[in-house]
Amino acid sequence: MKIALILPDVDSFHALRIHFGLAYLSTALKAAGYRDVRFWAVTSVPDYERVLAELGDYRPDVVAFTSVETQFENVITLSRRIKDALSCVTVCGGTFTTLYPDCVKDAPGLDGIFRGECEDAFVRFVRRVERQEDLRPADNFCWHDRESGKVVQNPLLPLEA
Repeated sequence: MKIALILPDVDSFHALRIHFGLAYLSTALKAAGYRDVRFWAVTSVPDYERVLAELGDYRPDVVAFTSVETQFENVITLSRRIKDALSCVTVCGGTFTTLYPDCVKDAPGLDGIFRGECEDAFVRFVRRVERQEDLRPADNFCWHDRESGKVVQNPLLPLEA
């Protein structure tokens, strides 16, 4: 399994190059035996082309974003372009998706979003992808049921102590 972790921080005054949430996910994935985990920071709109080209070479099975509200438009754009170019699962987690899970309605390039602390939930999700199981029942996962127009919010795993 190849897993791409993407931090959109486009034209931000924060100038982030790493994100603790993605670092936690990477650590949890590696502890579970997933060694091919890579990270991309997207700091400007021109970075889109570089990241898309590198993802095209990498060919990930899963692409996972993190996002705050001000960066979610970049997630929408990039996830759509990734879905157009690659056959992979695309998801997003972070503060914004936890506080506003209905955001998944605005992001047709995402297969779903995660809420809450997701180190364990995301590892379990990646195992579902690997086994080609239905992703919709995954813990902490939310997805847009386009038939009903509703956002399905699955139960959260207990918080880590």
